[in-house]
Amino acid sequence: MRPLTIIFDRSAFHGPAFDRLAQSPLAQLARAGKLLVHHTPVFLEETLAMYEKERHRVALQRQIEFILGVCNGDWFRPPDEIYRQELLRKRSRRSLLIQTEIRADVERRVRYGVFSKPVWPQFEAAQTERNLERTKRVRQREILVEMRGKVVEELAKLPASVAREQTPWQVVRERELNYVGSQIIELRMAFRHSEQIARAWCADKERYPYFTSFAEGFLYIRYCATAKSNMRIDRNAQADIQQLSYLHSADCIVANDTRFMKDAFDTLWKPKGKLFFTTDAFVGYIQQIA
Repeated sequence: MRPLTIIFDRSAFHGPAFDRLAQSPLAQLARAGKLLVHHTPVFLEETLAMYEKERHRVALQRQIEFILGVCNGDWFRPPDEIYRQELLRKRSRRSLLIQTEIRADVERRVRYGVFSKPVWPQFEAAQTERNLERTKRVRQREILVEMRGKVVEELAKLPASVAREQTPWQVVRERELNYVGSQIIELRMAFRHSEQIARAWCADKERYPYFTSFAEGFLYIRYCATAKSNMRIDRNAQADIQQLSYLHSADCIVANDTRFMKDAFDTLWKPKGKLFFTTDAFVGYIQQIA
């Protein structure tokens, strides 16, 4: 029987959730090959971001050894690299993964850096890039708030007698996915023959599963901002859909994010047979198979 394949979201380790995982049979089951744990760059980067605040460094030191130790599977490449490889039709199993020798070197440098005193020089050097990424996330949220505001304004202009029916997600997907995905390819990916690549993607989306999931998720972010006015607009929504796209290579995700990520999972991934565990539910499940 094939072992259950798992990816983790950073929220699965927040607060006392880490202790529940550390005290669970997870490490034992991983060593025995009864579970297969992969790590995503989104998860690893968000974990290492704990180093920014000195008060979190002791917790990071505890967690990083456990996190690296339970990974008996692979490390995936960053999402943008995977999307590009797919769209250029160069994707293979190897193109999804960090090479073993590179991973070993990164693990060595991470362990050295996390335990170094007084500071981790490479981490400090990358601070500008992290700040830029946060600024982008804030701006993306502002744009979504503006979009929601415009929709509310337009609805307010309608007579009270006019029904305000919400367009179903599947209708929006069928109507707008080609356009949104093509815009991402042509404006963000900057290929030499971007229009040709966009046409190829529109004609055969199943050939590009990771990118298609990203485009679909990006459209779903916009859909939630405009059609679900009571839902909080999450500035980490794009990171969430990138994280969920790795479910193409995993059976389940363990996360305690019950806001946008859970909603996106239920809409986009649950119908595909994927599983979503909270930390407590996951610990309960693996205790049964230990």
